[in-house]
Amino acid sequence: MIDARMSAWDPRLRPALPAPPLLAQCTNHLSQFFAICEAQFAPQVRAAVALAAERGATVEHVICVDEALAGCVALAEIEATAPEGIDFESAWRAVAPEDLLTIVYTSGTTGPPKGVELTHTNFLENARVVDEFGGGSPADRVISYLPDAHAANRWLSHYLSILTGGQITTCPDLGQVAAALSEEVHPTVFLGVPRVWVKVKAALEERFAAPSEPRSPAPRSPSPRTERCWCAAAA
Repeated sequence: MIDARMSAWDPRLRPALPAPPLLAQCTNHLSQFFAICEAQFAPQVRAAVALAAERGATVEHVICVDEALAGCVALAEIEATAPEGIDFESAWRAVAPEDLLTIVYTSGTTGPPKGVELTHTNFLENARVVDEFGGGSPADRVISYLPDAHAANRWLSHYLSILTGGQITTCPDLGQVAAALSEEVHPTVFLGVPRVWVKVKAALEERFAAPSEPRSPAPRSPSPRTERCWCAAAA
């Protein structure tokens, strides 16, 4: 899965190849394949589907989550036509710890993307390690803003919150992250790749340098567990 948001944000994060060849590369070892995308990325995904077909790979469907577009199936249509008779209880109980949870692809900066298979055990072991730092709780607030193709974002912002019942706020525009941090969400845990911390540092320095009216600090007293989570995320 390739997400265009990071490449649009910082040229240094762009892959060596355009998105369609990278996406098409991901279909090479799959016998059945469908793609899920937002409307803004649909043209790139459809171009990748055409390229994959030239290489002999079949993409069954392109599913668009937020709009009905030509050449795509709307997510709402799938939800409205869900087949009957699915035994969800038996299906989830049949999943074993070493079963495949997800495939995360490398960026393609040094060659064709490689699929990394991650099991349920891989992610549960990460959750166990986080528990040693104080763990998560339903009181946690997380901002999901990195691409979901990024394994760290998917794990910390989504999988861990599913385990703990924490609150997830999705931020579709990187330009809105600062406001979400300081004005709206006040996350208890925040994940950032190195480039993000560089930008956060620059924004804070600019904000501190600007004159402002004195105001009383907000009465917030983070717990020791919350402080440890912040340190773990920063490290």
